[in-house]
Amino acid sequence: MVADHVDAERFIVELGADMIRSSQTVDDVERELREIGDVMGLVDFDVMALPTAIMLESRGAGADGSRLRSIREPGLRLDQVDAVDGLARRARLGTVEARQGLAELDEICRRPAPFGRVVRSLGLGVLASGFSLALQPSVAGLVLSFVLGTAVGVFLALDLPGFAAITPTLMTFVVSLIVFALFDVYDGDNPIRFLIPPVLIFLPGAKLTLGTIELAEGAIVSGSSRLLSGVVDLLLLAVAIVAAAAIIEVPQRDLLDQPAPQLGAWSLAPALVLIALGYRFHSSAPRRAVPWILLVLTVALAGELAASLVFSPPVAAFFGAAAMTPVVTAIASRPQGPRAMVLFLPGFYLLVPGAAGLIDVTGSVAPGFSTNSLQTTMITVVAIALGVLFATSLVDAVRALHSERTGRDPRDA
Repeated sequence: MVADHVDAERFIVELGADMIRSSQTVDDVERELREIGDVMGLVDFDVMALPTAIMLESRGAGADGSRLRSIREPGLRLDQVDAVDGLARRARLGTVEARQGLAELDEICRRPAPFGRVVRSLGLGVLASGFSLALQPSVAGLVLSFVLGTAVGVFLALDLPGFAAITPTLMTFVVSLIVFALFDVYDGDNPIRFLIPPVLIFLPGAKLTLGTIELAEGAIVSGSSRLLSGVVDLLLLAVAIVAAAAIIEVPQRDLLDQPAPQLGAWSLAPALVLIALGYRFHSSAPRRAVPWILLVLTVALAGELAASLVFSPPVAAFFGAAAMTPVVTAIASRPQGPRAMVLFLPGFYLLVPGAAGLIDVTGSVAPGFSTNSLQTTMITVVAIALGVLFATSLVDAVRALHSERTGRDPRDA
């Protein structure tokens, strides 16, 4: 009996750590871990999740005292996110024993990427191309984003020891140098938007959004730490851009955002397809998830564009997030559907809190800074977070009514 409790405690903290690495909010992680602990027979226990640690205290029969699991590993790939969430669902249903769950978690974390380095590097180029068409459609931007995105993918695939901490800043500096140096060659407009797609993988859009959601939910420590971390990430990338601009002697006006799309609105359709394929080959999204990712991206963009006819772009992001949330929940509740975070993460990036933030923060560290840009970024981030919270509350209310009538939780379908 004591051994079973020890295994259950170990499984809960290890599962919680991998759920945090899957970019789930701490409230969701704590709630699900408590449900799993109840199913596995733990009594009089509590669990607390932070972005860098999971803590469990058990005081019931067979208790093993307190457990602390620090989280220092990088985030998981989308195929691993899907597998961890699927394991958590089965554990909540009581179909997984703790020892079996520990073995599965170890296998998931050790699982090699489904694609080799070349495919993953090209996948990042495709992903960058898609976001280039979404941010500032142009032929030059499409080509440049694919080439530079692939180059960044090659550097990431090398996985050089000791470079992890400086890779985002270093790659942003190198990409910025190339974009600014070639500016006259490709006769581009608004170079700040040319350099963002190749480094979009480093942008903290999900971190900023999750931090805001956690603050709204009352998780002050976790939310504020994520939000501050995201802002610092943006500042580091912005300083790299400004440093590259100073070396190339780029005029100050070219660091300010002045969108100059050269292609029509038709470019949004291929942009979404390229983004979905990029997540498949670079971030290892499960094959079955690709059509669903494309659907979620389409719904998010449609909601945002429709709202932008009436509201300002930052406020329109609220409607994009609110539109995609019930769609994500419905897809994730299917027995064979991909897990929610596999769909949410691409959606967060498409709504561009990270890209807009980098554009605005770059202006803030350059001469002639105006605080209006930073206000726009914060409004956009808050709007996306509120959209997710609003739609989630409605979905939870529907679930509660469904559970009362049927006695079954829709999440366990």
